[in-house]
Amino acid sequence: ETLINALVTELKNRGSHALMLEVRSSNAPAITLYEKLGFSQVGCRKNYYRNPKEDALIYRKEWEV
Repeated sequence: ETLINALVTELKNRGSHALMLEVRSSNAPAITLYEKLGFSQVGCRKNYYRNPKEDALIYRKEWEV
C-alpha cells in the first residue's frame, strides 16, 4: 500500500493523471488492495496468463493534477 501510494504521488509530481495495471483474476488479496486504493476494473484479457491459464484483469486509477 505504501509503495503504490508513493508511486501515485511521484506520478502526480511528474504531471501524470492515471495509472493502469494488470492482475491475475485469482489474486484476491491484490485486487482487494487495488480497489481499496481507488483502482477500478476497466477491462479483462481472456486467457492472458499461462500455467495456469487465467484472465488478466485491467485496473485503472485516475486523479487531478
